[in-house]
Amino acid sequence: MNNKAVLFGIDYSSSYNLLNDYKSHTTEIYTMKHFLENKLNFENVEIFTDISNDKEVSGRYIIEKLSLIMNESKINKWDTLWIHFCGYACVDDELDGCFLPKDYKSFGTIKQETFILIFQQLYEHTKLICIFDCCQSKPFNEFKYYYAFEKDKMIIHKNYKFDSNLSKKNIIIISNYDDKENITWSSGVMTKFILFIFNQNINFSLMDILSRLQRLLKLENYSCIPTLTSSLSITNTDRLFIKTTNKLRY
Repeated sequence: MNNKAVLFGIDYSSSYNLLNDYKSHTTEIYTMKHFLENKLNFENVEIFTDISNDKEVSGRYIIEKLSLIMNESKINKWDTLWIHFCGYACVDDELDGCFLPKDYKSFGTIKQETFILIFQQLYEHTKLICIFDCCQSKPFNEFKYYYAFEKDKMIIHKNYKFDSNLSKKNIIIISNYDDKENITWSSGVMTKFILFIFNQNINFSLMDILSRLQRLLKLENYSCIPTLTSSLSITNTDRLFIKTTNKLRY
């Protein structure tokens, strides 16, 4: 299968002034790597953590790596590209971003606008599945469709000011945010719950995945809200993967 995965996990082990000391980001990202390789038959999986090399999870390196991957998608014409982030989005009101690199003190956050510019370069026939398992990573406003369960009810927003360049792509982003004052830091937890859901049934619909994520987070007293943003409309039966006999079709 012509698929590619790039995973980033940061424990911020040598950083300072973080609001908590969660240490399982890299653990969860290695578990996701194992799942992609052994359950979904991904043969090309790259993983970058601050356990192996701090420079490979620096802001500049992440941006350059993602830009390179987008260019490679046009050459390799991947069917599916899986990009996964496990870490923080921000640690205080001054750092309003989408993902916090290891060197955030000097580099700052990587903002949504940067990811949008990168995703615009995706090969048009490659399906991008992007997971932002980062506390307070707000939904992407540049995409046409936004789905979330709020107060146990599915909320669907259609953005009429979406980025027209993205509407030509097939991009699905799953993230979580928390707009409450009392934040329950949940980075790393969503990856664990996604793996739990996939191990139950890889063929759950996207709406089922979102609903189950919401219930699991609520059951464990996390206040964050899982969201799904997409360049294309999502129906109740759309799935990330379709299983046919012993193989997975993407």
